[in-house]
Amino acid sequence: MSNLADKYFDRPEEPEFDICMADFASEYENISINKNIKNPKTPIKRLQTLNFAIKKRCYRKAIIRYPYFNRETDRENYFENLLSLYLPIRSRNELKKPYELFYEIGEIFDTRQQCVRRVKEIVYENRKKYEAHLKETDEMESLFNQLSVDMK
Repeated sequence: MSNLADKYFDRPEEPEFDICMADFASEYENISINKNIKNPKTPIKRLQTLNFAIKKRCYRKAIIRYPYFNRETDRENYFENLLSLYLPIRSRNELKKPYELFYEIGEIFDTRQQCVRRVKEIVYENRKKYEAHLKETDEMESLFNQLSVDMK
């Protein structure tokens, strides 16, 4: 059984699919190759090796769900999750450990803009599409964590 990540990493090697996992989950629908779809409104693209295809959603983007890790208490999982969701990669091997350091100072080649860019900038751009109040949320989380530490 393949999950979303398996399908994301198996997506076609075309420029339109140089996207992060959050965009892939939100904008594309996974369909079985065996499913007979007549007159699709958007083109159907076959995954490279898995027995699935994808097609662009016509009307609305899907709401994405993902695990939440606390930045203060589970830093490594927090940053791995951020990178996995919001950094356009073709393989998990492109994520470098320690994840927090890679997030803060790492650079990768951005195939859409055809230049080397900072990982943090790319992640921030993609993340703000899905988290409307990103700055406020981060500030509130830090304040909450500080208060909980002070109360102990």
